[in-house]
Parts: sequence; C-alpha cells; structure tokens
Amino acid sequence: MTDRGATADEYAMFALLFDTGRAQELDRFLGDTLQPLLDYDARRSTRLVATLSAYFTHSGNLTRTAGALHVHLNTLLKRLDRAGSLLGPDWREPDRALQLQVALRLHDLRGQLDRP
Repeated sequence: MTDRGATADEYAMFALLFDTGRAQELDRFLGDTLQPLLDYDARRSTRLVATLSAYFTHSGNLTRTAGALHVHLNTLLKRLDRAGSLLGPDWREPDRALQLQVALRLHDLRGQLDRP
C-alpha cells in the first residue's frame, strides 16, 4: 500500500480550486480546457490526456516523453498532432500551455481522489 498523505503546502495552489463552493467553476474550467481530449479518448480508446500530461511533465522533451509512455517517437508525434487538431494551433503557446498544464494536473488530482 502506498502512503497517500500530503502536506497542505504541497497542494496549496490547488486547494483553492477544490473549494466545494466553487465546484461548478472548476468543472467548467476542466470541461472548457480538456473536454475535446476526454471525449476523443473515450470514443477512440486513445490516451491523449495521458500523452499531454507526460509531455508537460517532461517539459516538452519528446524523447523523454516517448520513453515515459513506452511508445515510439513517431507515435508520440502523431498523438501530439491529434491533440493539436482538437485543441487548436495555439495549445503550445505559453498562456494556453499553462492553462492546459493546470487543467491536466487538476484532472489527475481529481482522479486520485476518486480512487479508493
């Protein structure tokens, strides 16, 4: 069993976003930001959300991202192209990339909270 404890300092920025009084705002933010990817993954059994999470975790380094995902570099490039076609050409621009990174991290944290 893995210890799932965390300090408040570690997630302070995210704690505000999980305020139950602001749940609808968070849902709207996540939906507006990630819904095209989530829908595509659900329809096609793909892993675009996981791919972008890994891409940002590895600071956009394609070789490390492909290695972390255990896929060929060409597979990664195809996934990133597909994500770009769903999100729009500006998804790598600094402000948009930050928005995506935050949404992906919050989506992941929510998933962790939902697991037993």
